[in-house]
Amino acid sequence: DLIRAVGDRQQSVVVIDSQGRLIRNLLSCALFDPDEPESLADRLVLIDPSDIDRPPALNLFNPGLERLAGYSPQQREIAFNSLVDIYGRFFGALLGAELTGKQSAVFRYLARLMLTIDGATIHTLIALMDDVRPFAPQIAKLDATARRFFEKEFARKSFTATRQQIKDRLYAVLSIPTFDRLFSAPKSKVDFFDCLNSGKIVLIDTAKGLLKDEGTAIFGRFMLALIEHAITERANSDAAERAPVFLYMDEAHEYFDDTVETLLVEARKFRCGLTLAHQNLAQLSPRLRQIFMGNTSVKLAGGITEADARTLGPDMRTTADFLLAMRKHEAAKVSEFALSVRNVTPRALKISVPLGYLESHPRLDRDQRERLLARNRERIG
Repeated sequence: DLIRAVGDRQQSVVVIDSQGRLIRNLLSCALFDPDEPESLADRLVLIDPSDIDRPPALNLFNPGLERLAGYSPQQREIAFNSLVDIYGRFFGALLGAELTGKQSAVFRYLARLMLTIDGATIHTLIALMDDVRPFAPQIAKLDATARRFFEKEFARKSFTATRQQIKDRLYAVLSIPTFDRLFSAPKSKVDFFDCLNSGKIVLIDTAKGLLKDEGTAIFGRFMLALIEHAITERANSDAAERAPVFLYMDEAHEYFDDTVETLLVEARKFRCGLTLAHQNLAQLSPRLRQIFMGNTSVKLAGGITEADARTLGPDMRTTADFLLAMRKHEAAKVSEFALSVRNVTPRALKISVPLGYLESHPRLDRDQRERLLARNRERIG
């Protein structure tokens, strides 16, 4: 379970929560006592955009580039290409639509240029849309094809509409003051590659109450883009050296995109397990539903619709009636779920999960919790 995973110093845990309730409950556990030397306090990395006075310092364009110098030329190119690909998908999500061929090409070249600019932020990206000439020294460091693109093509009138579309969308994102604070740090103080390989407990509050639906989706996908890169970068280390990573996503439908697809298919190769909680299958596109069905070994279902029960029944080796029979028992403080484990359970089993399990653990008092949060701000704010 989550508490057991958090308590194991040999593995890393990432929790993404849009409602904040799960994270608040975890942070209140005495397991994180800042005054106890053997507690989990030193492993905590809390990313909370609602911390207005001292927001976490995050930078999409500074994801541990210093490490690339220690890689072989082939490893550097693989890691760099991975970053460019991830940026292309993230920027596509930022625009809120599938990228056209022209937009996709622009973003890939922009990503390559942004990675050469020291201290580049989202404001640097806007400046590039206005005038590329001040960045001539960085452009000179690019390969011949990328140099030619910026020197000969990028300023052409045929790209004017594309540049303006990108700039308009970036300004729309930055019109949310929280994003302006988060994305303006010249250097990130959160290195996900280090976090995943050193047993950190990373709690990411995507703050739906503050950012609303669209802002939560953008921020969550931004975080997942950095996490995906950190996970795939583990290809450069020996399999035996990769600490287990467990990624938990509550209300996972908030972030469904190509990154989630990639994680479902690729993460296990790098010793990363995913637990995704969401409400119903209608929140998945037909393509993503197929990927879910084919790439999840453990399925839990409870409180589902009749339509979802009919869909899940064959995959979980049971009937729709069995799935629909799962109940929550408030008096007994348990909730029933159907459990199916591929190649282990011949048919779905009914299990009872205690309600309030996390809340039943010893709690921190207010002063202890404030000291815990203050230490986190010192590290990443």
